[in-house]
Amino acid sequence: MQYYIFKESCATEETGPVYPQIQRWRSGYDDDKPDSFYSYYLIAKGGAFPDFIPNMDSLLLHGKAKTTDLLSFATSVTGFMINKKLKMLFEQFVFPPHRFYQAKVIHKQVQINDYWFMHIISDYTDFVDYPKSAFITSGFSNSEPKPITLMSKQDYINKAKQLQDNSFIKKLPYRSINAKKIHLNEKFNKDLDFFQINRFDINFYMSQELKDAIIRNGITGCDILPADNLIIK
Repeated sequence: MQYYIFKESCATEETGPVYPQIQRWRSGYDDDKPDSFYSYYLIAKGGAFPDFIPNMDSLLLHGKAKTTDLLSFATSVTGFMINKKLKMLFEQFVFPPHRFYQAKVIHKQVQINDYWFMHIISDYTDFVDYPKSAFITSGFSNSEPKPITLMSKQDYINKAKQLQDNSFIKKLPYRSINAKKIHLNEKFNKDLDFFQINRFDINFYMSQELKDAIIRNGITGCDILPADNLIIK
């Protein structure tokens, strides 16, 4: 079964020469309010959906950026900024838990109300066959990669914490664990059309069917690459 990596396009002719396309919030946006997007993030980073709708009025699109179905948006909340066309397409496929929040986007002083922030909660690290997968430790920007053997998720948690302690307590150079090749076991839900494994792999993966639909509908602002690093039984 073939899967693909789905990601935002970066500074292309289609998106314009800047990345991300969305550069900042409007002047006067208050991060300290209880319904701000930052307040939303503080709860969402724990892996749950907050019980309020974040204020997404308004985000500023860079003047040199172009409007696309998917807008690049640098945020610590896992998800995508998509328009109604892409939202309607996504709703036809099987996703992990997710929610949509309407957002106001301003481009060259014109307000666009056609965008939604799609927040996705996706962690499938429980379904990784760790002994068959390949992992590395590396510094910033994957520098100086070194192989590391992981036998289980708990083994990953223990070794990742040890690396963190080495960095912050022992003052050793920063290193983290990343996956080079991932095997998912037979318990993984193969009905999913879109997912992120998470923790040691931040890629978003999608099915052949969703990839074909994206191309068929001419969705703009995204890159699609073969997921040669992913093996699913």
